[in-house]
Amino acid sequence: CTARSGQYMLYNMDVVIVDTGHSYSGLCNYYGGKYITYTDQQPITMNPFQITEAEYNIEKKDFLVTLIGVAWKGPEGSFSAVERDVIANVLAAYFSEAFATGAALNFNTFYAFALQKIPEIKKEEKIPFEFDEFRYVLKKFNNGGEFETILNKEADRSLFSERFIVFEIDNIKCAHVKAA
Repeated sequence: CTARSGQYMLYNMDVVIVDTGHSYSGLCNYYGGKYITYTDQQPITMNPFQITEAEYNIEKKDFLVTLIGVAWKGPEGSFSAVERDVIANVLAAYFSEAFATGAALNFNTFYAFALQKIPEIKKEEKIPFEFDEFRYVLKKFNNGGEFETILNKEADRSLFSERFIVFEIDNIKCAHVKAA
């Protein structure tokens, strides 16, 4: 991934990475990017779902698939090809409907949409998908959840001018361990 990130920069693409273990800090520094670390005092807040139809592309969708995978499975969790495809299909349907209706774009509306769409996909395609696990784990990022603001709050607008951004989330994992 590190080599691929450098290639993206060479092709003048924007790079946004969700990191654990500070493995991208050197590369971020090299490219003069913005490195944002989660702490209890300054939690990372953003709304990665709030994009325009013109901004919606494969890179944004892949970023959101990965972000949802990390939030669901954790940084060391395995994300199967079926799970990845289901999330990608749900995101595509979510944005298609939201752009057509003008609905609010945030994790809360995505989560509600996913809770309706995933059972439909499972039934139609006859595929395994740990829906109850998905619902249970991700509800902490939804309305009233412990981490509601992380994926639902307006982002620092200055980030939109950055070409290389790293969100270091290792401390979120440590906060769970301390609380347990």
